[in-house]
Amino acid sequence: MKNTPVVEKDYNYYKNKLIKEQESDKNASILIWVIIGVITFLEVLVLIFFGAFVSNALSELGLPEAIAIVSNIILIFILIVSNFSFACKQMILKKAKMNWWGMYIPIYKEYLMYQVSLDKGWYFLLPTACLYLINYSSNYADLVSQMGVVCLTALGAITIVVLKIYKNISLARRFEVSPILTVLFPFVMYPIIALNSNVRDTYQ
Repeated sequence: MKNTPVVEKDYNYYKNKLIKEQESDKNASILIWVIIGVITFLEVLVLIFFGAFVSNALSELGLPEAIAIVSNIILIFILIVSNFSFACKQMILKKAKMNWWGMYIPIYKEYLMYQVSLDKGWYFLLPTACLYLINYSSNYADLVSQMGVVCLTALGAITIVVLKIYKNISLARRFEVSPILTVLFPFVMYPIIALNSNVRDTYQ
């Protein structure tokens, strides 16, 4: 009986803490989608005005305006899908209790994505090093033999592909989803990880 007040105090503390975390998590989710929605809306407006300008220019040249209209529709679709994928990555970071706003910082966002998937953020330097290796081998072909250029380019490309596959597998294991599907269909599995409330971070 003497311990009852302490137990109730601890229970109320953790209960209130959980409620605050849920409210903060909900507010962060709303903020993510509001920001992405505003950005997407502004970008679509720019594309619409640009498409209208191109259509007028084509009509003055006697070319069909349908070319500009179809191209603009394709660009808008790609833009919406790209921004949706960007928002899903932020939601994944939020689930992992990381700084989701870091996705708006160029280098930091790469560090965060490797941190959430491989738990080693510095791995983001490896693709950069591989791209530099490929660029070096192509720009300095006179210093490297033709076979050397091919080998360095292939080594860099294979390393990037293997690292990307390993990153997706590790991310799938962290959130307990299918690694095979995450590797083959990341554009489907990333939204599932981000938006499915039943998918939880096993590291927490």
